[in-house]
Amino acid sequence: MNKILNIVMVLFLRLCLAPIVIGLFGLIVFDRFWATFSLAFGINFILGYLINMIFSSINTKRIIEFEKMAMEHEKTQSITVNCAYCNGMNQIPLTLNVNRFDCKFCRKTNRLFLQFKTAQITEFDENAGVPTMSDAIITEMPK
Repeated sequence: MNKILNIVMVLFLRLCLAPIVIGLFGLIVFDRFWATFSLAFGINFILGYLINMIFSSINTKRIIEFEKMAMEHEKTQSITVNCAYCNGMNQIPLTLNVNRFDCKFCRKTNRLFLQFKTAQITEFDENAGVPTMSDAIITEMPK
């Protein structure tokens, strides 16, 4: 709800506050509030639209460049696998959404399986002491 209120306040300030101030100025100077208000509101609306359009196109270009860089980086991430048919070595890009590749040597389609395994992380207790030789109990003498 706070976000909606913030958006409404920003829109009000953006669209109405400046024309109201300019309209009051027009009332004081020209004795015409509504004409000055309407003119300022229209100019504000048109300039806001143009500025928004310019920044939107700039952001779109930046997003496209970033996606191209991400794709180039993805292409550099590769893995070497053997063909299931001819045992030929193939260098394929490592992606999680593609699970098939064609062998460069025999041209047959192979399926790629990715396996993920987990392991426990050993955590040491800070309060536990490290055992020393004086703490150990010798039950048998070494021979």
